[in-house]
Amino acid sequence: MSDNNFLNKKISIGNQEVPVLYLIGGAAFLFLLFLLFTGGSVRDNSGNSYKTKRMADGRVWITENLKAEVADSYCFNNAEVNCETYGRLYTFEAAQEACATLGRRWRVPTDEEWGKLAEAYGGYKGNSSDDGKAAAEALLGEGSSGFNGTLSGFGIRGERFFYMGDMGAYWTSSAMDGRYGWNYGFSMDNKNLVRDKITKVYGLCVRCIKD
Repeated sequence: MSDNNFLNKKISIGNQEVPVLYLIGGAAFLFLLFLLFTGGSVRDNSGNSYKTKRMADGRVWITENLKAEVADSYCFNNAEVNCETYGRLYTFEAAQEACATLGRRWRVPTDEEWGKLAEAYGGYKGNSSDDGKAAAEALLGEGSSGFNGTLSGFGIRGERFFYMGDMGAYWTSSAMDGRYGWNYGFSMDNKNLVRDKITKVYGLCVRCIKD
């Protein structure tokens, strides 16, 4: 039987005769939908692989902390095991370079884009009715969103380290001015998501977004 004859062959489903071609096309379509909503993966130029997902804001994000090794990045307490578990900590400028290692369509999300992600899950402190608690519950750890945010702490120049297990903050690409950049952070004590500014030399975690 030729390929064309096979594709035109009809199969009985209930009271209907359905061409094989339609079934194959439908399966491919469903597979594309599966990839669209459950996510895929991407690698950085060092070979680290990251899961990706289209979040409720409609954008594709990596759902693991970035591990790409660039200048002005380091592991919490300079311990490699922390990079494996929590990703690297980056200065503001290093964060922009690190997301680029995923490919030309990947970058650090803006303040506005991080804000829209937060709003899709209830909003952040100062922009929600619950001080950002619902968003933190959805985005942190094994929350319902699948974002898998972490309490990775932060560092200063790879010399001093603070708050692992208590706080976790993520850079945006938006600078407040020459000294400060905007970030979004989770707090274990308050169990909420906060938008804040911090000096650009601090080491924070990074998530990347796809254009």
